[in-house]
Amino acid sequence: LDDTLRRWITVQRDAVRAADPNHLITVAYSNIVLAKMSANRLLDFQAPHRFVGTGLANLQRTIQVLANLRATFAGQAFMLEEFGYSNEEGLQPGAAPVDQLVTADLETALWLYTYSQGYAGAGKWMLNNFPQGYDPAQNTFGMFDNSGQPKITAQSLGQLSPLFAGGLTTDM
Repeated sequence: LDDTLRRWITVQRDAVRAADPNHLITVAYSNIVLAKMSANRLLDFQAPHRFVGTGLANLQRTIQVLANLRATFAGQAFMLEEFGYSNEEGLQPGAAPVDQLVTADLETALWLYTYSQGYAGAGKWMLNNFPQGYDPAQNTFGMFDNSGQPKITAQSLGQLSPLFAGGLTTDM
């Protein structure tokens, strides 16, 4: 599998490099087995995706996965390309949605973790809820709710943005 992936990346990389020798190249994986393959050393940076259920145990597993992948590809730039938590995760008929405070806490924890560890960034999936979609869990990953109003996670990111831009210090 690693050799197949190596050949596939090489073909893609060579085609991109022929058109633009300075273009950064990565492959975004939701599959951690593929993300860990040594063929990924051919990439300019690593960019896994993580979509897991809410809860501290899943947050801890995400951090463990990120740390493991980053150690595997030491010396390469690394970002959490896509992540998020659904406000309708596993929703059963008659059950209440996942509280916005819960998803905001988890997303804020990942933004702060990646920032504190020197990652190149962490990209939230997705900007807006998509209420007309077919899957309630997939439809509610947004930073803005079904009516376009900011969720708590959007407000949290707004407060963190100056830190990420270098405008805040942690000195007390």
